[in-house]
Amino acid sequence: MALAFVFLSVRGCKQEKETVDQPRETVEKSEVTATRVLKPQDLEIARSKTVLERNAGTAARHEVELVNRGNVPYKEVRLNFVYLSSAGKVVETRGHSVVQAVLPGAVLKLADIRIGGLPVSAVNARISIVYADIGNSPPDGKQEN
Repeated sequence: MALAFVFLSVRGCKQEKETVDQPRETVEKSEVTATRVLKPQDLEIARSKTVLERNAGTAARHEVELVNRGNVPYKEVRLNFVYLSSAGKVVETRGHSVVQAVLPGAVLKLADIRIGGLPVSAVNARISIVYADIGNSPPDGKQEN
């Protein structure tokens, strides 16, 4: 009987130590992700110009000016190019991402966006902003062009 008591006491102490060692909690920091804004009202296309080139197939060269009338910087702006026929019907739709930041109150001039492989029937283009990510301003506060 005494031997059984000692055995159970030793076994109980071992089990108690095992339950005391609880798993450790690990805390990790994650990178801040951008907030995506669909069709931001304060980011506008101030001017756009499209030139269709018909050398080896049909390609388009675009000049676009983006104006940020808001108080937050935008980056990763996604533009949508809708190509129209002479009858005004949509013949092709393409997207283009702008990686430069557009600071509050600034104008970003994109001088040479080229899109190739367009249908021959494309004669005009409509350009719109699909979305933009709210981004951080560059550390020196200067516009990235």
